[in-house]
Amino acid sequence: MKTFLTYLSLLLLALPMRAQTVMDIIANSPDHIILNTALTEAGLNGTLAGDGPFTVFAPTDDAFAFLPSDLLDELLG
Repeated sequence: MKTFLTYLSLLLLALPMRAQTVMDIIANSPDHIILNTALTEAGLNGTLAGDGPFTVFAPTDDAFAFLPSDLLDELLG
C-alpha cells in the first residue's frame, strides 16, 4: 500500500497544474473582497479570468475604507 501511495503522489505531482488567473487570485484573497465585488459588478470578472497579460491595481479592503461610505455604495450600487 505504501508503494502505491508513493506512485500516486508522484503521478499527481507530475500532472500539469492550471495557472491561476488574476481573478482566481483576487477571488481567493481575504483582503480583496470589495475589489472582487467591484470587478463582478463591472462585468470584468470574466475578462480577468482569461489569458492576460493584465496589470491590475488591486487596492485592499483597508484601502477602500478610506473612501466615504456613500461614495463606495454609489460605485458598487
